[in-house]
Amino acid sequence: MLTNRERVTRGLELLTEGLYPFVERQLRAFYKDDWLRAARRSYREDRSRILPKGDVVRWDAHTLLTVMWDHWNSVFKQKLGPLERSLVCEIRDFRNRWAHQQDFDFCDTFRVLDSIERLLR
Repeated sequence: MLTNRERVTRGLELLTEGLYPFVERQLRAFYKDDWLRAARRSYREDRSRILPKGDVVRWDAHTLLTVMWDHWNSVFKQKLGPLERSLVCEIRDFRNRWAHQQDFDFCDTFRVLDSIERLLR
């Protein structure tokens, strides 16, 4: 039987798997050939998710949610509404709690998994 933390971990993995094609497609459509540089602006140099060759992004939940938040008005607002922006914010908060080893009770686990599902629709 999975723990609540393991459920959240799996939810974040599914979020990454389901969301990265959309995020990358939207960035490419808006920024064209400059999309990697635009994504890189969301990170400090020591935390860059751009691989050394500069042509691949190591997408994870943190990367996706940060890029979406930082580029919301210019890129994602055209396709997603205020509800989805709220979900991005909420999932970012849960992801940060997860990254800092905080516990998840049943209600929090249910909520974050529900929010992930809603964002992926």
